[in-house]
Amino acid sequence: MCWIRIHASSVHTFRFLLLFLPSANINMSATGLSTIARYAIRSSSTAAASSSNNTNKLFSLVISGGSVVDFTYAANPTKSAIVNAANEACLGGGGVDGAISDAGGPDLLQDRMDLPFATTEDGDGGRRTRNGVRCPTGEAVITGPGDYGELGVGYVIHAVGPNYMVYDDGRSSSNLSSDSCDESENTGYEHGDALLRSAYVNSMQRAAENDLVAIAFSLISSGIFRGRHSKKEVLKIGVEGITKGFVSGIADGGALSEGASSLEEVHLCAFNAE
Repeated sequence: MCWIRIHASSVHTFRFLLLFLPSANINMSATGLSTIARYAIRSSSTAAASSSNNTNKLFSLVISGGSVVDFTYAANPTKSAIVNAANEACLGGGGVDGAISDAGGPDLLQDRMDLPFATTEDGDGGRRTRNGVRCPTGEAVITGPGDYGELGVGYVIHAVGPNYMVYDDGRSSSNLSSDSCDESENTGYEHGDALLRSAYVNSMQRAAENDLVAIAFSLISSGIFRGRHSKKEVLKIGVEGITKGFVSGIADGGALSEGASSLEEVHLCAFNAE
């Protein structure tokens, strides 16, 4: 048993109790995946404990073995989602993105094409469309509810993580604003970490906004895009983002706190033993 301390805002500090519940290779029929480890997580913050929405309740963080494409939540499949490691266009990706696209069929493709393009400030007090960008790096968008072919979920959340390689070879990155751009490797990786954490936080927010009860993450920025980071490092950032996202509505005093309490299980899908 251990505590994780999450600084969700300048005002509140949240702590999460992780209770390790060994459960290797169980619940295959319930989720379509093998369960490597299961953790019960709750907030111990004063803010959460006093919340009328009971957001200090336990939810399960499950480390699952297998492909996120095979995930289903038998208890309520129509109110569950998988999180796709997408690109900014939310189209045409390879790897897990390609596998999700293939399994999701034409309805998922159409819903992805129908996602609105992102906008940005134009410098004159207005906003302009970012050509080809449906989801900026560090953000997450959602498609559904839908009947997505061979997928066992009603929603797909598309999250865009950073490409850490841009911080290794000196290339400029559209992910870095003029205020944050720095040639320092450490600054670059710290900025990438913030974007990765944000992608997880925003995925949790999309789940909360749609009253989902279970979501399963593919490991974002865990392949070649992780640069010099180990998989353990990107996984740690992912867990931080998940726990922060669970209570972000409490910290901000927003409406999200009620939705956050609807989540019962969050899965992190590890495709292989590494």
